[in-house]
Amino acid sequence: YRQITKQSPFDLPKYYIPRTLTHLKAILEAKKYYFPEKEYRTLCDLIVEKQKIVLLGDAGMGKSTELKYLYNELLESKEDYFPVWISLNGHLLSDSLESYLGDLLTIEPERIVMIMDGYDEIPTTDHPQLNRQITNLILNRKDIRIILSSRKNTYDFDSESNTSKHEGFEVYYLNELSLNDIETYFESLGGVTRFSDFERELKRVNFLDVIKNPFYLKTIVELF
Repeated sequence: YRQITKQSPFDLPKYYIPRTLTHLKAILEAKKYYFPEKEYRTLCDLIVEKQKIVLLGDAGMGKSTELKYLYNELLESKEDYFPVWISLNGHLLSDSLESYLGDLLTIEPERIVMIMDGYDEIPTTDHPQLNRQITNLILNRKDIRIILSSRKNTYDFDSESNTSKHEGFEVYYLNELSLNDIETYFESLGGVTRFSDFERELKRVNFLDVIKNPFYLKTIVELF
């Protein structure tokens, strides 16, 4: 399960769509004041500014793909970051998170980016133990950079302060695909159908909002 020794980039979809994120507080403020303001920050930019991030999104929104893109970028960057990939559905709770660092224990913590994918993919009964492991990791290596992904319906945050239940983490949502994203993806496939015809048909069957999710976009385009 461990990919600490992984030195080659992940294989990403042929037509990768760059994504943006919005902070939880910005989303809640938008709902409060009834204006749909969003941030458009990239994960690659945010991880330089923020040491601890929770990445939330619905099923099929592309959280794992976005994390793999970040891993590839850090692996190939000249910023001397060291990405560590952990698929949490394969993590043994009997092991500490520090055990994934291996030889990186000698590296300055702020240069390590631990990418933990799939908080929602482990039983909720195991969450308390994993949370303790995350806390212990931060206590021992305070400046380590961490990104934790989860479906938003399985991740609780403090409703009063709008903060993560993991101390020091900031919560971001993966933005839906924009119409421009969808058009770029559609055109990149090189089909004979014009995007305007595709869009018109989606409006007719009331599916335009559905394909803002990458999984459904890919599925519907393949069937079109």
